[in-house]
Amino acid sequence: TGSSSARECLTALGADELARRLPTGTGREELLSAARHEADLLYHPYVDRNHLLLAAARLTGDPIQWRDIRAGISEGLPLHGKWRPRGDAQQSWPRNRTSGSSKGG
Repeated sequence: TGSSSARECLTALGADELARRLPTGTGREELLSAARHEADLLYHPYVDRNHLLLAAARLTGDPIQWRDIRAGISEGLPLHGKWRPRGDAQQSWPRNRTSGSSKGG
């Protein structure tokens, strides 16, 4: 059933307690949609384990667990590292930045 898929997802993440407390009938798509919403609230352009855990805590109606999970997550984009957005903008970035001109010569 759909609820077993959501529960299996949480179990695979090591969140057995959240998986057991997930409301009956909660499907995997509902969990993923809720995780996308949690990521959006944090201005994250991705969904990861923490967003799934936040979503599950919200779906179980446990504000204390949600707050505890949320406390360890930064809002916004990483301030350092190699992350950058993907898509059309990435393709327009120069691959080789040299001081010389690339127009013949």
